[in-house]
Amino acid sequence: MALIQTGMRLTPALLNPPSAYKTMDETVTSSTTLQDDDHLFVSVVVGAVYDLRLRAFVNSNVTPDFKFGWSYPSGTTITWAVVDVQAGTTAGKRSQSDVEAVASTGASQLLSVDGTVIVGGTGGTLRFRWAQNGSNAAATTVQAGSSLRLERVA
Repeated sequence: MALIQTGMRLTPALLNPPSAYKTMDETVTSSTTLQDDDHLFVSVVVGAVYDLRLRAFVNSNVTPDFKFGWSYPSGTTITWAVVDVQAGTTAGKRSQSDVEAVASTGASQLLSVDGTVIVGGTGGTLRFRWAQNGSNAAATTVQAGSSLRLERVA
């Protein structure tokens, strides 16, 4: 539930927290360059603080593995942690432009990420970005059913 305080103007953005749902598989081959996901992006507003939750279904061969990061408006601070990769372990806290590499199994895995987004003086778009960790002709896919959600907390 969004944080609603006395005197706030109720807007669609406040009542309907930003969220995105991946409706189609998206595949990358032979590329280690982070690319914007076609579906997993949301708008953020000036001065807002959000809890972030990403649930991405990823399928990548063992050789290329998978890496991801974020793009966001100037002045935004984002702190995040990999909570779980299927039955994996916590990878630790990351922030700002850090990129996280995830070992792949060659089968579909659920990547869970939680974090905090603090938007500065510029609103805009928060985007999930991803690529192969090592260039390989084997496909790396972020699958339909993945989601990105923000909940405004301040």
